[in-house]
Amino acid sequence: MEQSALELRPLSEGDLDAVQDLHVRAFSQLARDWHTAEQIHAHVRAIQHPAYRDELLVNNLLCAMGPRDRILGTAGWRAQPDREDTARIRKVFVDPALARQGLGSRLVRAVEDRARASGFVHFYVRANMNAVAFYKRLGYSEIEPGTMPVGNGVTLPVMYMEKRASS
Repeated sequence: MEQSALELRPLSEGDLDAVQDLHVRAFSQLARDWHTAEQIHAHVRAIQHPAYRDELLVNNLLCAMGPRDRILGTAGWRAQPDREDTARIRKVFVDPALARQGLGSRLVRAVEDRARASGFVHFYVRANMNAVAFYKRLGYSEIEPGTMPVGNGVTLPVMYMEKRASS
């Protein structure tokens, strides 16, 4: 699919079911080489939880729209309250059929541009381990490894990363 043909538009409440479905499919398929079945199952449960919908709505999420208004990718950003001038990149997911074809990069660059236009000069991300190389290609540097709780005592290994807006 030609990436330039995809429209990027802000998330609407009517998109929430489709976005949750996309996030479940993307994580389940693209992260399976990096996470245990228990970790994937726990993260899928977290994505399907009603609170996840509220979280989606506060992250300046962009949706990549394909034919028949199908959501093929998402990315968003949010001000990082404990870090002045820093936007946290959030909810970057791409349809597994389009992985490694440039859509994720296009989405991240678009949300970086929007955050930059809002005055943010640094970017921060908590990257799942399967996405560390992706963020490195986009100019992010590793800060430190960590974990992300996903429920029932299960955690995912993550890498905290950052980038200056001028990078």
